[in-house]
Amino acid sequence: MRTVRLLTVFCILGAGTAVGAQEPPPTLMLTCAGTEKEIQQTGSTSTVTVTPGTDPGIGGAAHRAAVIAQTATTRTTSSPTYGEVRVPARMSIAVAGGAIRVRPPENNRPGLGQKKSADGWYEMGEVEIAETQIRARAPYGGILSGKLRLTVDRQTGDARYGDFTGVCEKAETAPTERKF
Repeated sequence: MRTVRLLTVFCILGAGTAVGAQEPPPTLMLTCAGTEKEIQQTGSTSTVTVTPGTDPGIGGAAHRAAVIAQTATTRTTSSPTYGEVRVPARMSIAVAGGAIRVRPPENNRPGLGQKKSADGWYEMGEVEIAETQIRARAPYGGILSGKLRLTVDRQTGDARYGDFTGVCEKAETAPTERKF
């Protein structure tokens, strides 16, 4: 009976953190609200083409004017115009240890043959975490290689990533209450 009690006490104590064991570094979660560039239809242009009628060359002036009026054509064509506009966007950043993962807005996600993320999170490279700022670069090649750089000012919360510009707030990693 005594052995059972000691074993129970050992199991309960053994379930905690072992003495001297390192706890994993805390994760810093940021949610960022801002805007990003998007190409949208901003209007349209119309072109009107008027083709004069054909003169039949015979008949009186009234007859000739009527034929010319009937054969004249007017054609209107409309073409859409596109431009860059800023649209609302959200981004999430997770900093754990020396690694940074980003869940970017839709227009700043890698494409053009790059590997898609199943959960929407992408690992960053060239990570630099300092007291005043967090910097990293997306390790994607091709035409996106210089575009997707992450910069977060740790004092103001200002963030830039590709075409995204916004302000980040610290998020709870394990919320105690549900929003809905």
